[in-house]
Amino acid sequence: MLKAILEQFPNARFGVTLVWLNMLEADSETAAHNAAQMFRDPRVRHYHDPRRLVGTTFARQVFPGYLAKAAATFPKGDPLRLQLESRSPDSPLWDIYFFYGSGATWKDTPPRPNRWIKQLYLDPEGKSLLWKDDFGQAPKFADLMDEIGAMARKWLALTENAAPSLTR
Repeated sequence: MLKAILEQFPNARFGVTLVWLNMLEADSETAAHNAAQMFRDPRVRHYHDPRRLVGTTFARQVFPGYLAKAAATFPKGDPLRLQLESRSPDSPLWDIYFFYGSGATWKDTPPRPNRWIKQLYLDPEGKSLLWKDDFGQAPKFADLMDEIGAMARKWLALTENAAPSLTR
């Protein structure tokens, strides 16, 4: 999907920052390096964050209380609500895709993205449970790549001359 967006907008002024966190057993510096080889474009920057500092910083400073908000979108007793409620408030935010306008910079705290998509999980049929722009709204099942692609294309169309940024 990212490759398709890069190819669709070859002359667009935007940047992509991919931060690879070690969240799953298979995640490692080698896995991050291998994944980075798929996106060879001067507009794409890759970082590996084995200590999950970026995800933790976004959870604490940009989306404080996101776990409680997200959990409250499920009925009491729902396994997903229980799973979210059992996580530490210091759990890193990961598997999230941010869209920023031009001029967004990380100073003392990271900037809040203009738009974002967060994947909770992938179901057996290949649909992802996603939040878009608001953890207080119930997540919806959709194709993650289709949703990111649609958001990116819309964002690029709206900000074509403003050098937007897509960050994962």
